[in-house]
Amino acid sequence: MKDEHMEEEDHIFLEQLRALQLDHVLTHDLERCRERMTRAAAETDNRTKEHEQRDRQAAKLWVEGKNKREEAAAERQKELEAEIRRREEERQRAHEEQERKLREEQERLFREEIARKAKEEQDRKFHEERNRKLREARERILREERERIEKEGRKLQARLLAEQARRAATATRQQDNIMQQFTVYEAKWDELRNNNTLPPIDVSQLPWPVLGGIHSTEQITYEAVRTFIFYPDRPSVEGKSTRDKVKAEVLRFHPDKFNTRVVPKVQPSQQAVAQEIASAVTKILTSIMTEEMDKEKNE
Repeated sequence: MKDEHMEEEDHIFLEQLRALQLDHVLTHDLERCRERMTRAAAETDNRTKEHEQRDRQAAKLWVEGKNKREEAAAERQKELEAEIRRREEERQRAHEEQERKLREEQERLFREEIARKAKEEQDRKFHEERNRKLREARERILREERERIEKEGRKLQARLLAEQARRAATATRQQDNIMQQFTVYEAKWDELRNNNTLPPIDVSQLPWPVLGGIHSTEQITYEAVRTFIFYPDRPSVEGKSTRDKVKAEVLRFHPDKFNTRVVPKVQPSQQAVAQEIASAVTKILTSIMTEEMDKEKNE
């Protein structure tokens, strides 16, 4: 219904109705508020009681918790003290173990040092003894070697003296033999020149100008003849020049004289050999004479 078509009573009624509705709502709301307040008051008392009960329980629990905390703290304190004691004991045991090991290590090092020094002393004595024995052995070897050398030297000196004496005796005998050969050589020429009643002689017995005698022409050499003629101590030619020494021998072996005076006194079967040897001697003497004449010219 629209307002312009409503009557005034209707408006009043409507206003009253609205007022009643508002009062009803307000009354209802007020009642609900009262109920709420009543319930709130009741709940407040209950809550207060509950809070008081909870506070008492909380206080009791707090006291119990405090006691438990104190007990736990005391227990933890005991455990901590026990742990501290345990750690201290372990540290003490570790320290004692370390000191024990250190003492054992020091004792071991001390024993090793003593053993090392003893070994060094033993080695030193061993080396000294070995060196002493080596020195004694070297000295003994050197002494024996010196004695052996001295002994060998004495023996060698004795042998040398004996050899010198033997050589001197041999040289003397050889010299005497050589001198005797020169004497016999000259004596044979004197005999051949002065004795016309000699029996036929062997060609080896003729006076040939070589030392030791000959039996064939191969023994007549340049060196052998030269050594014989110019022998330093040859007797019967003292004071003669080398040329005169050679000339005297050339005259002896000249074919005219040798073949007429000497060859007839040789056994007939050996006369040809004697002439052959004499010819070889003559050739060598001629060569020596030529050589000596050339030397005199050059001088």
